[in-house]
Amino acid sequence: YAPRLDHEHSHIDDNHELEDQLDAFFKEVKTQFELGNEDVAVMLLEANHERVKEDLDSGVRGIEQAAILDVIALAYMGIGHFSTSMHVLEQ
Repeated sequence: YAPRLDHEHSHIDDNHELEDQLDAFFKEVKTQFELGNEDVAVMLLEANHERVKEDLDSGVRGIEQAAILDVIALAYMGIGHFSTSMHVLEQ
């Protein structure tokens, strides 16, 4: 029911593709929140945050991971989860 970011230990060659994925992800989280589905929005954020943490733990550290963490943090701020947003930014 929502886009999952394609960052499972692979690099996205096309920055535009990454930007489109991040935009779609952010919009989906925002839409779920606006529809009153905060639990779904948080679930999407948590799932993608976990996947990025797996990348980081395995040594994958690139612009994709930084961009994804930024969007996740921004989305958490957008739904009022400021402390979680700060935690994400500390990764």
